[in-house]
Amino acid sequence: MCWEAAGECWEAAGECWEAAGECWEAAGECWEAAGECWEAAGECWEAAGKCWEAAGECWECWEAAGECWEAAGECWEAAGECWEAAGECWEAAGECWEAAGECWEAAGECWEAAGECT
Repeated sequence: MCWEAAGECWEAAGECWEAAGECWEAAGECWEAAGECWEAAGECWEAAGKCWEAAGECWECWEAAGECWEAAGECWEAAGECWEAAGECWEAAGECWEAAGECWEAAGECWEAAGECT
């Protein structure tokens, strides 16, 4: 009877040992899968880093474009001021033209008066 009980215990221990082996094998597969996941995560992290770097370059371009746009605005403002100054010059030229016409008219009157003096 003791031998029989010992045999059953030995058999149960063998089954436990076999189950433990299967668990260990499954754990190894999980560990391997975790390694693959870790490797994939590393690749994702690396790709994210490249994307972040590219985004930084884009941001620099965007900043530069903003500076160009700001400079263009300043040029446009300066052009507006030049246009305004040109308008003032044109107005002054019109006044000069008008004054020249008056001088011409006065010179004509002087000429006419000089002609009557002779």
